[in-house]
Amino acid sequence: MSQNLEITFLGKKFDSPFFLSASPVTSTTCIKFENGEWKYDQDELERKIIFFLEKIKVEGEAGIGAIILKSVYYPEEKEKSKELPNTRVWMRDNKDFYHVGHTPREMFTISELKKFLQRNKIKEHASKIIISLGVKHADIYRWKELFEKLFGRAQNVELTEYDVIEINARHTLREINMIYLEDRDIDEYVINPASQSVWDIVYQWFNLLNRLGKDYNKRLLIKLPFRSDLLILCGFINRIIEENKKYGEEYGIRGVTLINTIKSPTLDDKNLLLCSEKIKIQQMSGYSLKALRNWAIKTVKKKFPKIEISASGGIYDVNDVFEAEALGAATFQLCSAVIRHGIESVEKILKNYKKKKEVKNKEKIGHTKTQLASRRICWDKDKCTRCMECLKTFYCDAFVNKYLIKYAGKKVRINGKIYYIPQKFYPRINPKYCTGCGLCIQVCSGALHFCNYEILLVTSSPRRKNLFREKITDKFLVQPPNINEKELLEDFKKQGNKPEEIVKKIALEKAKSVRCPDIKWIIAADTLIEINNEIIGKPTNEVEAREILSKINGKEHKIYTGVAMINNHTNEAIVEYAETTVEITFHRDKIEEYIRQRKWEDKTGGYNIEEIEEENRGTVKKPEDEEGKEIVNGLPVGMIKRYLS
Repeated sequence: MSQNLEITFLGKKFDSPFFLSASPVTSTTCIKFENGEWKYDQDELERKIIFFLEKIKVEGEAGIGAIILKSVYYPEEKEKSKELPNTRVWMRDNKDFYHVGHTPREMFTISELKKFLQRNKIKEHASKIIISLGVKHADIYRWKELFEKLFGRAQNVELTEYDVIEINARHTLREINMIYLEDRDIDEYVINPASQSVWDIVYQWFNLLNRLGKDYNKRLLIKLPFRSDLLILCGFINRIIEENKKYGEEYGIRGVTLINTIKSPTLDDKNLLLCSEKIKIQQMSGYSLKALRNWAIKTVKKKFPKIEISASGGIYDVNDVFEAEALGAATFQLCSAVIRHGIESVEKILKNYKKKKEVKNKEKIGHTKTQLASRRICWDKDKCTRCMECLKTFYCDAFVNKYLIKYAGKKVRINGKIYYIPQKFYPRINPKYCTGCGLCIQVCSGALHFCNYEILLVTSSPRRKNLFREKITDKFLVQPPNINEKELLEDFKKQGNKPEEIVKKIALEKAKSVRCPDIKWIIAADTLIEINNEIIGKPTNEVEAREILSKINGKEHKIYTGVAMINNHTNEAIVEYAETTVEITFHRDKIEEYIRQRKWEDKTGGYNIEEIEEENRGTVKKPEDEEGKEIVNGLPVGMIKRYLS
């Protein structure tokens, strides 16, 4: 049976979850020079939209779910510039679809937009067209003017057919921040919640948008870049969505578009590359910052499950789609795929997505949800000149004393006490809030840098982490695996895999469940026991723990430990295993005591052999050689060292 890709998003049905966002549609191929000025070729734009919506289909069925039409920024910038030179273009070989950045000519004026949306062929597809709007002004009531000009009942055309609007939030947020910073040179992706007033006006603005959506019967999608205050903004949005659901509101704010745009540096082997045209293209098309966008999807969905998410940028193929879907996105904007691979990539993604979805309906496959491991920023105090440039960005919440910069050289009252703030002071960094975006490195003269760790250990086991630190190195990051180990184990057992094959496969799945492209080695391990041809993992409750410990008590059994090492530099994976034999005999009544104290939790076979021996809970027979001890402890140190060297 053919797989139907129809979805409900924002309370509305779409033929598929695949949207085509602005750049490939509003590209310079739709702009012409006429009567001494640049104008949209509306015939060409219509042809392009109809082509995407009608011609790109799989097996004559599923196609593009919606076109997101970048249209108005208000006040209208097109009045300021009629020129095309600074368009930041990527010249593809086929000379098609090469816009990758904001220019005044990417957008309609309000009058152009209204005229275009009244075209009969466009109105036939109104249910598949999403209008993207922006306002470049701190006065939030400019949004009210914009909605009235476009959708107001006093106008000749109400455009009621177009009921989904994407709100490009970053410009208004930037302008609001600038008012309080009194700094017109601030970067557009930064935030300075210097006072409660900032948050008050942002929340007031979101409420205004929500009310406009309800007044004009529009479903709103708030487009947010990756920012340090992202979760605060989504918290406001979530509060509004919950209120709407409480009162059964169909319109208003329904979800967010999470994009990967931010002015962050990219590292090559030797240098920090800053703002070259190549890097701009990578960032605008999602190459270097997809990991940050994916972190945003995962975190927002986990914290605010009622917010519906559209993923934009950094989606090049069907694997990127499944990754974003697993993390919590409901729809996928394919601008990056078209810019990099051309129109044909859309049909290819649709076909592969549909094919894999049909397989997934027949067989339960795919256990992992990729988890992002952040890079870590290190600060060298000896190299710090106290220039405070890292604080002036006001971007990152990891700099906990960033707000003091406005009081530099002044006295300030904090918690009732008067403090003198030096003219120059060191940054204070809380690594807990560091996302690894690298903005601070971009402005620093040398004191801030990415930690030169080459190893990420994927484990939730304190024992493995301590062993790694003691026996191998203390220069490594730790991230828990993001897989369902029990489910994987049961599936591999049903497939008839031997224990040595299973520990290797699960270790590899653990390593693959975490991505950290800046680190050379990703290492994971897994341990199982086997007794009387029965393969045993970790107990999940007291009943299982009692059953397993009773089964192995006083009996010799095998321990298998598998190791997976992924080399990000070569894209190679090393997967090996080792085995040994042990025997444990608990003293009388010690099993029940062990279970009652919950010592069995998160341990293969429900026990730790050293713990039993040291706490005199029983007798053990274990290997005397170092390699055997490492296998029992779940981390073959010698094996890992051999490949690291």
